[in-house]
Amino acid sequence: MSTLNWVRIKFSDIFSVFSHLLCLDKASPSNEIKLSHYMLHGYGFNRWFDKSFSLIITSDGTAGVNFEHSWGDGVAVLRFINEVYRDSTEHPAVVPDSSPALFVTSCDKLEFTLSHPITSAISAAHTKFEEKRKKLVFRAFKYNKFGKQFVVSQKMSPDAVFQLACQMSAYRRYGRFVSSYEACSTAAFKHGRTETIRPTTLHTQKCANAFVDERGKYSIEEMRNLIDECSKYHRRLQLEATLG
Repeated sequence: MSTLNWVRIKFSDIFSVFSHLLCLDKASPSNEIKLSHYMLHGYGFNRWFDKSFSLIITSDGTAGVNFEHSWGDGVAVLRFINEVYRDSTEHPAVVPDSSPALFVTSCDKLEFTLSHPITSAISAAHTKFEEKRKKLVFRAFKYNKFGKQFVVSQKMSPDAVFQLACQMSAYRRYGRFVSSYEACSTAAFKHGRTETIRPTTLHTQKCANAFVDERGKYSIEEMRNLIDECSKYHRRLQLEATLG
């Protein structure tokens, strides 16, 4: 049994009760900024944001998912997509000994006769969509000095370091600390979905103050210890949230 068929069986109870869409886009985004726009909203003609699950594929074969959040969480969708991706890379072609799958043998194009009020409403909706779309701006930032593997090699939590960086950035920008939110999966429980982690703590406040306001006050070793304390406490918060 292929991985994809396994996914169909295991996720059938979850996904069969929801509406799914396949969005085929003619465009081929030239960079990740344009790709982000396509996966989030496209041009508005073939996106239905009230549907549970939309698989979006561009003309060059790049694929992404847009899903409505209320029915489920990112962990379930990510698991589903990872399984499909793994199957598509391990079994990229259909061969005679492939496991049976569901294939659409024919389809009919739906023709609609639209009245003037309907076409006017569509035109007005598209104009409003374009106004909203032009106000949405993405910027990408790549940090190449170190990444997850280096943080792990230093026996720290990559997530804790990232959360700390976010708080330091906000503190530099606004001069104050604010409550922050991070989701944690409770899927280990039968009906578990998510719990909230609150990364803003006295440890992160002290560390941010040391790095932003008091850089000359602490030695490198002392500043490293401050990061370690943030990492240890964040792991504790993660564990408590995971266990409910």
